[in-house]
Amino acid sequence: SSSSSSSSSSSSSFKAKVPVVDALCALFPEHYETRRQAKNDCRKKLVMVNGRVTRCAGAVDVGDEVVVVVRKTIATDVSAHLPDSAKKVLRTLKVKHEDDHLAVIVKPQGFGTASAGGGYDNANAFLPHLLKPTGASTEESGGAMHRPRPCHRLDKATGGLLVCAKTSRAMEAICDDFRDRKVRKKYFAVIRGLLPRDAGTLDTPLDGKPSTTEYVVEHKFKRNGEQHAYVTLTPKTGRNQQIRRHLAGAGCPIVGDRIRCPGAKEE
Repeated sequence: SSSSSSSSSSSSSFKAKVPVVDALCALFPEHYETRRQAKNDCRKKLVMVNGRVTRCAGAVDVGDEVVVVVRKTIATDVSAHLPDSAKKVLRTLKVKHEDDHLAVIVKPQGFGTASAGGGYDNANAFLPHLLKPTGASTEESGGAMHRPRPCHRLDKATGGLLVCAKTSRAMEAICDDFRDRKVRKKYFAVIRGLLPRDAGTLDTPLDGKPSTTEYVVEHKFKRNGEQHAYVTLTPKTGRNQQIRRHLAGAGCPIVGDRIRCPGAKEE
């Protein structure tokens, strides 16, 4: 929610026009310890002079009325209504980066990206509880979404970084980058068997379309008498379960893939 604080410049020591940022620091010292804080509120359109929103370059004259909209958080624990089992999951989720427009979280293995069922078995269900509301202005954000949302998907069995949008402009830009292959993706996997070379390309067509996955073998080892390897993979196309299918087609399925590597334990 929000409330407003107002002050008249006639009650200050102003004798002529002063920059609005300086006026804010003088009139509202309890709100602004630095000029940067005052500038940020101007950019977010939270400052009005004589009833009109002002910019950072604005000025305040003797007799002007200055109003600042102050945002206050009502509920400090937005996860209070979650089931106990969901609260335990929430405490394990990690945020690697967050700003007013986007966030990057760590999606655990065995945890879905999103679900139409409405349960708490996926990352999307926890985003409103895990991330802070955006502080971006409508002009900056193109409009805040009513809740953060993932910009792409990771398989349920795959753990890794998940990019989420908090504003409409961020969602549009990030989705465009994924669609146009501007996002560089890198995956790590343990496979059963050995690939023909220590570095190479898997390019078997999938779903009737060209498909390319580059790989580098980082480490080879034996387990229970069988050859295994730790590999880094970079998909150049985005077919459904491309990496899993390419590796299985090369005779080196990912350990833990219950469909393509039966009998292998996930650990």
